[in-house]
Amino acid sequence: MTGRFARLPAAAVSDRRLSGDDLRALCAIAIYVNRKGTCWVSTERLAQDLGLHRRSIQRHVKRLIDLGYLRKEQGFDTSLGYRRRFLSVLYPEVDDAEVRPHSDADASADQLGSSQGHEDTET
Repeated sequence: MTGRFARLPAAAVSDRRLSGDDLRALCAIAIYVNRKGTCWVSTERLAQDLGLHRRSIQRHVKRLIDLGYLRKEQGFDTSLGYRRRFLSVLYPEVDDAEVRPHSDADASADQLGSSQGHEDTET
């Protein structure tokens, strides 16, 4: 997977319902998404990439579907010449308040970073 990039749902970054391996699975799937937004990667390939058992990948995919980050669909794979299942990564809207720090400790850390010249900038 060297040199590849992934577009991830912003909501997943701060979603405390996701385990570390759920998030890793979502990241790995997103790496294989094509320009049409579909992902034809196999469970075996994801298991190999992440160093997890095939059954673990299936559980993480199901969880990501249940939480609204993935959708399983069927379509025609032109490279193989037959119909098969694929995944689509979904991008649920996120409320800005959900991704900002809420605790006093987090707010203090942000203020400390700003006072040291490490202000966040929007791109």
